[in-house]
Amino acid sequence: MSNSEKLHGVLGEFESVDQILAAAEMVKNSGYTKWDCYTPLPVHGLDAAMGVKETRLPWVVLIAGITGGALGLLMQYWMNGIDYKMIISGKPMNSLPASIPVVFETTVLFASIAAFLSMWIFNGLPKWFNPLARMERFARATDDRFFVALSAKDPNFDVKTSSALLESCGASAVEFVEEPDEPAAVPTSIKATMATVAMLALIPLALIMSERGAIKKQPRLHLVPDMDFQEKFRAQSVSGLFADGRAARPQIAGTFALEDDALVGKDPGFYTGKVDGEYLTEAPIAYSDAILARGEERYGISCAPCHGGDANGKGPVHNRAVELGSPMWIQPTDLHSEHLTIQPIGQLFESISVGVRNMPGYAKTVSAKDRWAIAHYLQSIQSTVDTGPVDPNADPGIAAGKLVYMSKACMACHTTDGSPLLAPSFKGLFGSERELEGGTTITADEAYIKDSLLNPTAKLAKGFQPLMPPAVLTDQEFADLITFLKSLAD
Repeated sequence: MSNSEKLHGVLGEFESVDQILAAAEMVKNSGYTKWDCYTPLPVHGLDAAMGVKETRLPWVVLIAGITGGALGLLMQYWMNGIDYKMIISGKPMNSLPASIPVVFETTVLFASIAAFLSMWIFNGLPKWFNPLARMERFARATDDRFFVALSAKDPNFDVKTSSALLESCGASAVEFVEEPDEPAAVPTSIKATMATVAMLALIPLALIMSERGAIKKQPRLHLVPDMDFQEKFRAQSVSGLFADGRAARPQIAGTFALEDDALVGKDPGFYTGKVDGEYLTEAPIAYSDAILARGEERYGISCAPCHGGDANGKGPVHNRAVELGSPMWIQPTDLHSEHLTIQPIGQLFESISVGVRNMPGYAKTVSAKDRWAIAHYLQSIQSTVDTGPVDPNADPGIAAGKLVYMSKACMACHTTDGSPLLAPSFKGLFGSERELEGGTTITADEAYIKDSLLNPTAKLAKGFQPLMPPAVLTDQEFADLITFLKSLAD
């Protein structure tokens, strides 16, 4: 028997599974509550023999998982249905199937964190030291021996009766376990080391926050530079690498997708909207209720997000850009505009296929048949243009030039009433002095206007963005346009 005044408990050693099971049953029936068994391998039935109650951990994990899933669903509903609404292919704002992946992740995240923390709390961890670890005999608990340890803190513990109980259970050896003489608190040296490591670990985070959050004149510090600086151009961005200033490269003229090669010779107008350089006035696909319904459906998926369901240029993407106050945002074209209503259907098809200004082409994402269906649908919803009475004394070149102005979509950026839009107004343009980027001035004569049409970024007017693509006009169309501009000079 130990003479120590501080006794941790008594330890009994057993040699077989049957012995540890019988001993556990006897200790439980003796009324002990603060004791434990140690085995080198899982022993089936030991929990029942010890009277171990079912753990509360599954309930904690279940509640945490339900909480995580609910928060994940609520987060997506707020983001997609309230804070940043975006219509995608007509799907509802709070689509449950689309939310499942994130709900799954948040459920697993909350459940796993709860399981980890609860295991520490329920088991009283961390335990810096266990006096049993100093017992030489106890080292065989991980090899070939089984042990029962009765804690001195148990209300039923008594030095004589507790040791006698283990001997009566068939223990091959019984030892008294003393409490250590040194304090149970964590050593000061370990505390200092942990505090130092924690402080040093905050330094990289502080440096990252400083570099990413502060305004600096020098390039920022990037730990993974290949992710921050990639050799690429963003969509609709300006690039000084190319002469036209656009980052997106247009498709090479006369080329077709590989799968269309066999059809180009048979019906080239079906894929281009032109025959011998002239726009088709009748679509290769005949108008029908089925084609119109298909066009309306495809329009709702590919066009309505920007142009709006009623084609007025105020779709949800535009509305969100206005709400955010995006300085470089350009409103999509109102598809009821006069210059579009007079365009032949082949030109509408070409615009859908190759794009116009900031609008990308949809030839790669929408089939040719569906693009013709969309063109049919657009013509069905566009209002008829009333050109008004014709002045018999007016120069015919002015009317022809106005037609060029509308058919070539000049009116989408240039007004005729003096108010600037996305580009300088045509009102009073011809013959005026124009200030260019860089501070120089130039007279807006025929040569300047022709250069601006062929190479819009070469002599850019001050205060305007290089958005205009090079124009394609015949000599007669250019002459008519100049006549129209001269009529607006006064």
